[in-house]
Amino acid sequence: MQDDKTSLTVHIDAKTHWLAYYAARENGLTLAEFVESLIREGITRKAMLADEPNVSVPRSPEPLWNEGLWDEDEATRFFLVAVSHTDWLSRSESKLWSEYCSEMTRSKKKINLKTFRQFFASERK
Repeated sequence: MQDDKTSLTVHIDAKTHWLAYYAARENGLTLAEFVESLIREGITRKAMLADEPNVSVPRSPEPLWNEGLWDEDEATRFFLVAVSHTDWLSRSESKLWSEYCSEMTRSKKKINLKTFRQFFASERK
């Protein structure tokens, strides 16, 4: 049987891509599966009826799922995910986070964004 899938190329901003990636992981899906499920949801009869006069539609967009974890700065994003969702970290990210926490314990420093940014910058060199 031939695969009946086709490709779709989309361009989205980095924030939306990053949030969608983690939303997919949270749901046990690949990013492609997640996007496909959202498209299917968007084209259901209920969604298509949203234009009808008797259906109320919110005037302002709702916040994105876990939008508070997004930051333009990669180190800040890493830190926010690590302190709130360690189960989302990849194997290499978990190792980096563990090394940072060990270093903070040894040096008796606090685990915070400032010290993490310094550590992250030194690891990227």
